[in-house]
Amino acid sequence: MDKNIKHFSTNFVLPTKFLMLSLKMLEKAYDLFCFSRSSTSSTDGNVDKVKEMVMENRHSSLKEMTQDLDISHESVRIILVDVLDTRRVAVRFVPKELNFLQKEHRNRFGESDRQKFFLLCWYTCP
Repeated sequence: MDKNIKHFSTNFVLPTKFLMLSLKMLEKAYDLFCFSRSSTSSTDGNVDKVKEMVMENRHSSLKEMTQDLDISHESVRIILVDVLDTRRVAVRFVPKELNFLQKEHRNRFGESDRQKFFLLCWYTCP
């Protein structure tokens, strides 16, 4: 009976060692350097560039962004959807929540609207 248990345990140990070696080899292959593009595409610089491109033209396509930034289509999509929290609605990028686009719009047009509002209140109040 002990012989069977020993035999079973040695058969079990060999596949786990093989599995561990194959996992290490996969990790090494996954971490190899890619010569055409940077290893992490969602850097702060790329996020800022994508943000500027969206603020300039909300109708810009992912293809234009990938060509301008020289990063992959999926990296631009990850930056837009996960980092900047935007989504595509009616062929333009709209924030899921009111975020950087709304703040920029408020900063641009808020001051003149506030002045108009105060002037209107000043003239209408007795």
